[in-house]
Amino acid sequence: MATNFDLSLTNVTKYLGAVSKLSAGSITTHSLEDAATDQKINGVWVTTMDMDKAMAVINPIFNSNSGGTPAQPVSSVGKKIEVLNGGYTSGTASQTQTTLESKGFTVANIGDYTGAKQAATRIIVSAAGMGADLQALFPGSSVTVDAKQCAADGVDIIVILGTDAS
Repeated sequence: MATNFDLSLTNVTKYLGAVSKLSAGSITTHSLEDAATDQKINGVWVTTMDMDKAMAVINPIFNSNSGGTPAQPVSSVGKKIEVLNGGYTSGTASQTQTTLESKGFTVANIGDYTGAKQAATRIIVSAAGMGADLQALFPGSSVTVDAKQCAADGVDIIVILGTDAS
């Protein structure tokens, strides 16, 4: 079903309250990858967005507790965390596991990230509101909500260590 995403001045002002409360350490990124489809039309590549899928990601961010405010932080203590070494400095994941466990976090497993070398640490969480407490331990890191990736790894949170964590 096609839905228009209204960014009129009247509609955008609803979001200003949430945006004005942002600080660098509180920014969480979200992916609309599952809502986008790339296709070639008359020789031109076009990305179309399934707005129902997109709004399923967007609405909880701004309307998570019916008051129109972003999701409240959820403690990462007690959540299953996977630590992956994306900076390729030997022993970084193991050292991070020791540090996290000393602070009360549960590291389910560690390993090497199989993608490209990461400059900055990324924290992937299964639900909005998670990861802020971990982000405080990794200055310059980002938090992304990706429930599918976490579920595929059997954890609640994935920390991909960048070269900034070495």
